Amino acid sequence: MVIHPNKILSPEHIIYSEKTNLIKRWLYLVMAPVIFITYILLTTTNISDDSYFIYFLFLVLLLFFFSKLKFYITGDGHFKYKFPPYKFWYTEIKREDILHIEIEPNFKEFWGFGIRFSKKYSISYALDTKFLLIITTKNNKKQALSVNNKIEIIRIAKELGIAVKEEGVVI
Repeated sequence: MVIHPNKILSPEHIIYSEKTNLIKRWLYLVMAPVIFITYILLTTTNISDDSYFIYFLFLVLLLFFFSKLKFYITGDGHFKYKFPPYKFWYTEIKREDILHIEIEPNFKEFWGFGIRFSKKYSISYALDTKFLLIITTKNNKKQALSVNNKIEIIRIAKELGIAVKEEGVVI
């Protein structure tokens, strides 16, 4: 049985949800004509072997178009996220495993958008948002996710009894 994320009942009910696109939609308007013109040039010049490159670009564009980071906070304080088509299943960070959270400006550590791999943050999702939610677990592993609503996430974390690190101090 499939349950819509907003219809899940307690203690798993969703108290916060956010969906973030990988790239802003206006960028596709810029990219589409370039791909179209390149496709026309390749198909009219009898270079059929190179036309696979255009098909590849088109598939990559579609992949970016359908990429959305889905992030939820449940009523029992668990943080869940997935990022299809790169990650189809939810990763859950349980409340009892969270040491603290902090929210920083998006570009402070990552210098751009995309999926980032690092020793400090493992796999992080830095998308086109204002802030990064950094979740530090009790085994000192960190996970960074793009979020837009800093104030609401901090409010919910404090209500759930999750420590929040602000300006270098855990509150």
